Amino acid sequence: MTTNKGLISGTLARRMLVCVKDYEAIKSGNSETFSRAKDFCAYHGFSRQNFMKIYHRYKRNPEESSLLPRKCGPKFKTRRRT
Repeated sequence: MTTNKGLISGTLARRMLVCVKDYEAIKSGNSETFSRAKDFCAYHGFSRQNFMKIYHRYKRNPEESSLLPRKCGPKFKTRRRT
């Protein structure tokens, strides 16, 4: 049985992997669709800064899990006073 969270995570990771490959084609000058990374990011609807963060994280650790968003903020119950 697949959970919705796992399904969404897998879909997002596959989409980002395609975006990473498209970006590398732009960098090498082999992209038929985009000539600049700015156009690529605008088409896909994310900021260049966020994409570059995910791209560099994937380059350091080329696993599907590195393409998923990370949780930011405090851990559960870390700021709670008793």
